[in-house]
Amino acid sequence: MIKDKVVDILAGLDVLKNFTAAQINDHFFKKGYARIVEYQAGERILMEGQYDNWVYWLIEGKVAVIKGDVMIASFQRTGDMFGEMSILEGNARSANVDALCPTLCFKLDMSVLDHPVLKNRISRETFCNSLAQLARERLAKTTCRLSETEKELLKIKQLLQQKEKELEEAGILITQLTELNATQNLHILELTARLENAEKTRAKKP
Repeated sequence: MIKDKVVDILAGLDVLKNFTAAQINDHFFKKGYARIVEYQAGERILMEGQYDNWVYWLIEGKVAVIKGDVMIASFQRTGDMFGEMSILEGNARSANVDALCPTLCFKLDMSVLDHPVLKNRISRETFCNSLAQLARERLAKTTCRLSETEKELLKIKQLLQQKEKELEEAGILITQLTELNATQNLHILELTARLENAEKTRAKKP
């Protein structure tokens, strides 16, 4: 079942669509270029500053991309790819990646492209272009989600501003009612005093 998910992930790469499940198993898994790894909650998957050739795909669980002490991204959908940018750019890992819960990942060693059997079938440039295309698609989706989030935040901000205005108006109304109530109480006290004086005056008359 897990291998089936991995084959589906690999089939999503244009350059591997012509490979059968048996060929993927023979050329990738049996030769150690592909692995399925389980991580526990809190376990570090990628370390900032390290160099390696692995690209990761999420099978199950959830991971967080952490820069410093700030989580800048997270992945939780089967097939989500991470760790590809440092491979494409030839740089060290730019952030840490930690498992947020028990997590299962498929990882592929990009040095597989130098394997004699695959070298004639897949060029490094073509494979990297395929990864880059997936990265661009993910970025586009992320940008779209951020745009929608910004719109929702704007709506919430406008709603809060409206509520603040309503609360301000309600506060003014309460103040006016309080002042009116105080005035009415004063009038009542004055009337009560007048009535008491009138009663005293009548009581003094023979």
